[in-house]
Amino acid sequence: MSINTPSDTANVIEVIQHEHQEIEALLARVADPDNSTRSAAFEELALHLAKHEAAEQAVVRPEMAKIDNTEGEIREAEEAKADAMLEQLRSMDADSAEFNTLFDKFRSAVLSHAQHEEAEEHPKLEANLNAGRLEDMGNKFVQAEADAKQ
Repeated sequence: MSINTPSDTANVIEVIQHEHQEIEALLARVADPDNSTRSAAFEELALHLAKHEAAEQAVVRPEMAKIDNTEGEIREAEEAKADAMLEQLRSMDADSAEFNTLFDKFRSAVLSHAQHEEAEEHPKLEANLNAGRLEDMGNKFVQAEADAKQ
């Protein structure tokens, strides 16, 4: 994750979009029925999502509350739905048909959430915050992820 280091000057939108690409790759690894390490990939995905969400809550949501609180609330509702599915998935065998069915729904929800952030939330951040603030938020986002409990 070269873009996600505190020394980089990537803005928060660049950092999050890079994260979305990593999450998409992890989702694909878990979705692959021929992947012999699906369970480990799922645990890696769950950890990555938890840290990503913690950083969004700490850094992005407070700014969105000032810019467009409704938009932030919509994203939080999407995250809550995905969190509930994630908890269900954690109690299942990763090789079961039940897991596969729910994981397909979960994957779709996570990808849709990321698309909504990129299409709706990120343009609002860019339109309302200057480049320096977005870079500061990028550094804080990376630090919040690093500080998030595992």
